Amino acid sequence: RGVAYAARKQIPEAKLEQGEFLKWKAKVPAEGVVGNSPALDVLGVAEHLLNAEILYREGKVKESIGEFREAIRIEDGLRYDEPPDWIHPVRHALGATLLQERRAVEAEMVYRDDLEKYPENGWGLFGLMQALRMQGMTDEADKVEERFRKTWAEGDVELKSSCFCQPGK
Repeated sequence: RGVAYAARKQIPEAKLEQGEFLKWKAKVPAEGVVGNSPALDVLGVAEHLLNAEILYREGKVKESIGEFREAIRIEDGLRYDEPPDWIHPVRHALGATLLQERRAVEAEMVYRDDLEKYPENGWGLFGLMQALRMQGMTDEADKVEERFRKTWAEGDVELKSSCFCQPGK
C-alpha cells in the first residue's frame, strides 16, 4: 500500500503505511521464513523498495536510486525458489525510474541484468526496448521489440513502463 500511495504522490499516506510496515516487520522472528528465504531478508527488499519510492516522490533521486540498488542487492541474495520469494523484480522499478530521469544507459544495464536473471520476461524486454529507443539505438530496439511482442502476444495489458509505479516515457 505504501508503494501505491507513493506512486500516486500521496506521501503522507505512504509514510503512514511505511510506519505500519516497520512496526510489523519488527515483530517478525529472526528464524522466520518466506518460501526458502529468511523472512527478514524478503522484508528487507520491501523496506528498501518502499524507501526508494517515497524518496523519489520527494525529489531525492540520488537517495532513491541508492535504496533501489540496496533492495536489488538483498533480492539477489534471496534463495532460489519458484515462484521467487520476492515476486516483483526490483530492477523493473529501478529501470523505470532511471528512464523517468532520462538515464537510459544506466536503465539499459539494469534491464540487461534483469534479462539475465529472468530471460525473455516481457517487463524487462519492454524496459530494454525503451532504454534503447531513448538512446537512439533504433535497430537494436526494433529487435528487442520483436522479442517483446512474441513474449507478450497473449498479454492482457498494454505496457507503458516496466513498472506500474512509473508512468513511462
